[in-house]
Amino acid sequence: MVKRKIRGLFGVFIGFLLIISLLTTASAALEVTAKPVSTLNIKDMNLPAMFDVSIKNLGSSDTFSLYSLAGMNIEPNESFTIGEGETKEITLKAYSTLPLKVSPDYYSFKYKIKGENSGITEEELAVSIAYLKDSFNYYIEPINLDSTKAIVHYDNKYGQKLDNIHLELSSIF
Repeated sequence: MVKRKIRGLFGVFIGFLLIISLLTTASAALEVTAKPVSTLNIKDMNLPAMFDVSIKNLGSSDTFSLYSLAGMNIEPNESFTIGEGETKEITLKAYSTLPLKVSPDYYSFKYKIKGENSGITEEELAVSIAYLKDSFNYYIEPINLDSTKAIVHYDNKYGQKLDNIHLELSSIF
């Protein structure tokens, strides 16, 4: 008789643990797509990697927030509401909080979309983290003694939009 009561209490306890684990791992019913605008985070200029993210709420209306626990600060920081069946378009900005081992450094991280009522959805993005000096390729066309000018070519390796960049060159010749 005592063994049956203990087994019964043990079964109730296991059932309770299963329900708690299901509730804590609940996932919001979302359809998420991310398109890269620029996957480069230029660390020394605090320029973020940017993604156009589309979030479709397949569940009931809810308020959501974005966050990452993986060495990246992401924006927007403010919460937003998505109604049932509606789609929200946002520009997600990702700033590295990690020190660079090499430049560029490639990093894949997870971010979370947390619904106040519907749970958490986890997504993954990949970024390149670099210093400004490493975000360009450049070369000079061959110069000979008869040259009157030098032609310098430079390419933006990652396509990150950079405004007000000035190139200053000098030579002893």
